[in-house]
Amino acid sequence: MVIKLQDYVNSYNATVREKGDNNPIPNSNFAMVDHIQDFSYRSLGFVFKPGVNINLSPIKIGATITTPNLSLGLLNNQSNRRSTEILPDISNGVTNNANSHMDYAGRYNTPWILDLGVEYQFNNTKINTIVGFFSKVNPYKMISKKDNSTDFNESFSDDPNYAIPYMASKQIVNFGVSIDHKLQNDLNFLFSFRTDFNHFDDSQLNRWKDYVPNMAFWDIYHMSAGLMTTTENFKISLGLNYGLGLSKNENQIVNMATISQANRLLGDINNNTSTNYHNIAIMFGLSYTVNAKVTEKR
Repeated sequence: MVIKLQDYVNSYNATVREKGDNNPIPNSNFAMVDHIQDFSYRSLGFVFKPGVNINLSPIKIGATITTPNLSLGLLNNQSNRRSTEILPDISNGVTNNANSHMDYAGRYNTPWILDLGVEYQFNNTKINTIVGFFSKVNPYKMISKKDNSTDFNESFSDDPNYAIPYMASKQIVNFGVSIDHKLQNDLNFLFSFRTDFNHFDDSQLNRWKDYVPNMAFWDIYHMSAGLMTTTENFKISLGLNYGLGLSKNENQIVNMATISQANRLLGDINNNTSTNYHNIAIMFGLSYTVNAKVTEKR
């Protein structure tokens, strides 16, 4: 089962007024832009994940294939997009675009995923490696109309898809490695490293022009370490996870310098943004095994 929940709001407002004696009316607007995107996203679906495992002691090899998500469209979604513009240099009067969609079905397209894993054990140590191949997902509408759906202000915009969010994913490869070393009979040391590369496909969608409810663009690397103790019925683990993401020369999210009316009171987007992502999490795990006793009758 796959459940996707997201609440996304993106808005900006810019106002330019004439300065000095050229503006006889106090606080009157010379140019104004007000944009908002508001999206409440709920999706429920299923994937299938068959796999195989081969034991070639001391090596084990496994593979799984995950199908794309089959969205059921049972949960209601809401999407709103509105734009008001007063730009005297390029248009006359006020320009309005506004669409709202209520009780639409959610759609969450996921890629085909091929996971290949290898486990090697020697002495008191297990080493596991995994490589995941993720297919490309072409641009798709994240919501679709149902029989009980409602549209508001649809006549304000000539584009029927003006308030329809889109998403697309590029082909990526993630990998990971883990070490499980037995320190003593009931205590193990655990370590892992894995990648979480950004999957958004900016070659197919432009997040600054299209309705794309996603602002993340950096790759993240995860490292974790901890201890696990084992008893007859319990396994208890405790550790730390550290996530690191760094990027340079990325596109700006917004630029308020060198604004122009032709660009809706925004400046040109430059690729001079750097991102630092750091995250530390405490991990705790508990598993309990029920031992079934079998009595043999003769």
